Amino acid sequence: MSKMETHPSPIKHFKISCRYNNVLSIFDAYELSNLLRRLGYDIVKPLPPPRYGVRVGFSGIIAQKQGRVLVDGNSDKGVIGVFSRDPLLAIREFIDIEEAIKKDIRIDLKPYFYEVLVEAEVYTDENPLKVLSNIGEKTSIIKDLSKVVKNISLFGLRLSRKNQNPDSVEWLDIQVLPSVVRADKAYFISIVYRSKDRENVANFGEKILEYITGLINCIESHGSE
Repeated sequence: MSKMETHPSPIKHFKISCRYNNVLSIFDAYELSNLLRRLGYDIVKPLPPPRYGVRVGFSGIIAQKQGRVLVDGNSDKGVIGVFSRDPLLAIREFIDIEEAIKKDIRIDLKPYFYEVLVEAEVYTDENPLKVLSNIGEKTSIIKDLSKVVKNISLFGLRLSRKNQNPDSVEWLDIQVLPSVVRADKAYFISIVYRSKDRENVANFGEKILEYITGLINCIESHGSE
């Protein structure tokens, strides 16, 4: 089974964000920078000169806190996001920022959807290449496809919510592959979870290690020799 409990955190990338559905351009770089400073952040790049009657836009990383949390966004798309390899920290900081925007800047935020993006690398005592290949050998379609293209096997799994459209505000996409540089020792996992409800997204993000452990344990129970 996987070594998640004894190995350092498998999370390589964790981001929680929201795209807002406000008609007008609601974010101004100066307002947001001042708010983030009050929350203990350092602004990472100089702001352009202010212009009379114009809200200053931004795109990319805006601020960082203690080298552990990054805030990014895109004012044209109405997006604010928080990165950290610590999911609980990222979620807490994101909620604090969103609540501060509503309270201190007094913007009537209209969320379109919230989203969690995750990348993880999980070390294992098994060989992911063989585990996934063994699962494929139990699937009739792989046998049939081998008649079309010789000597192929299952390399990975991609899962989604049943009958949901990827363009929907409610979406789940999970990919499990052998790690590119450690294919016989570790799994690479990519997850997208999207919902119009912040609580759903936050709860999913808070349990991400539990979900990843369950995925790998289930896969190995079906594919180990």
